[in-house]
Amino acid sequence: MPTKTSYLLLQFLLAVLFSFIITLFAYKRNLLTKAGSILAFILGTMAFGLGSFKWSIPLLTFFFSSSGLTVLNDKLNRQTTENFKASKCRNYFQVLANGAIPFALLLIEIFFSSEIIYYVYLVSIATANSDTWSTEIGTMLTTKTYNVTNFKLVKPGTSGGISVIGTFGGILGAILIPFSDFSWYNKNILSLFVLIILSALAGNFIDSILGATLQSKFYCNVCGKETEKRIHCNNYTEHISGIKWLDNNFINFLSALVSCIIFLTSYKIFFE
Repeated sequence: MPTKTSYLLLQFLLAVLFSFIITLFAYKRNLLTKAGSILAFILGTMAFGLGSFKWSIPLLTFFFSSSGLTVLNDKLNRQTTENFKASKCRNYFQVLANGAIPFALLLIEIFFSSEIIYYVYLVSIATANSDTWSTEIGTMLTTKTYNVTNFKLVKPGTSGGISVIGTFGGILGAILIPFSDFSWYNKNILSLFVLIILSALAGNFIDSILGATLQSKFYCNVCGKETEKRIHCNNYTEHISGIKWLDNNFINFLSALVSCIIFLTSYKIFFE
C-alpha cells in the first residue's frame, strides 16, 4: 500500500515534469529568457511540488494571462514597448520581482500553516496581475493617459501614467486571480474576495505613484526620446530623474509588498 512519503515523492516528480514542460514552452515562445526560464522552473517546481494545485493555479493564471496580453500588445503597439515597457521576454529580474513574495509565503505556509497566508499569497499575485493588465490594456488602445500625481498628459506606457481603460484593465486583472481558484472559498467569501481585490488595486495605485515619483527615467541621446531603459538605440542613456537604481522591477516588488501589508492590516481589523 502506497505510503504518504511515496505520494509526496510522486507529487514532487510530477511537479518537476509539469514545471519543465511549462517553462520549456515559455522559453520556446520567447516569453522567458534562458536565465528567466531556469528561475521560473525552480520556483514553479516549488509551487507545484509543495503547494499543489491550490497554490499553482493562481500563479499559472497570472503567468499565461499577463504573458498573452504582453505578446498581443507587443504586436499591436511596438513603439510603446521599445521606449517604455520591458520586453515580452521576461528575464530573471522580472521573474524574481513578481515571484519573490509569493514563494516566500509558500515557504512560510510549510512551517506555519494558516489560511490567511494563502489569502496574502493571492493578494501578491493579484497585485502583479492588476499592474500588468492595466499597463498592457492601457497601452494597447489609443487613449488619453495622465500622470497620477499631477494629472498632466503623458505618453501611454509612461510609469505613473493612468487612463480610464487601463484602470478598468487593472480591475479585471485583480479580479481574475482570486476567481481562478475555488478551493479557498468559505463563509466569508464575499468580504474576503472584495478585500483581496481592493488590496491588489491599492498596490497597483501605489505602483503608479512610485513610478511617477521615484522610478528612474532616462534620455536617449540618439533618438531624443525619454525612456525607462538604460540602453536604448544600442547606446547607454542619460539618467534624468528618479532614483537611478530604482527600476520597474523593484517598484513591482515594493507595491506587492505594500498591498500584502494593507490586506493583513485590514484582515486584522475586520475579521479578527
